[in-house]
Amino acid sequence: MRIDTLRALTGWTIISFWIVFFTWLLVSCASAHDGYPYDCCGDKDCHPVACSEITYNGNGYYIWNDIYFNAKLLRTEMPGCHVCVLVEPGKLPQPYCIFIGGQS
Repeated sequence: MRIDTLRALTGWTIISFWIVFFTWLLVSCASAHDGYPYDCCGDKDCHPVACSEITYNGNGYYIWNDIYFNAKLLRTEMPGCHVCVLVEPGKLPQPYCIFIGGQS
């Protein structure tokens, strides 16, 4: 009976460890992109860039690294400049959002 109790405790210890580990992993991944709206950065596609790397062409597009962001993708709720772009092998980059702090 004592061995069965020990095995049960060991099993629950292992299960508890994995629950704590995956909870920690989920929280640490989520906090890595705190502040970005999910509709822009659901797959961790956002990162800060130097504002000097972004240009406006006067025709309704912001350009960063030859990627065109329609003015409708402009967001202003974060300080500094950030871009959210999905890059997949063999496909053209998909712009989601561009943040230019202080602009309206």
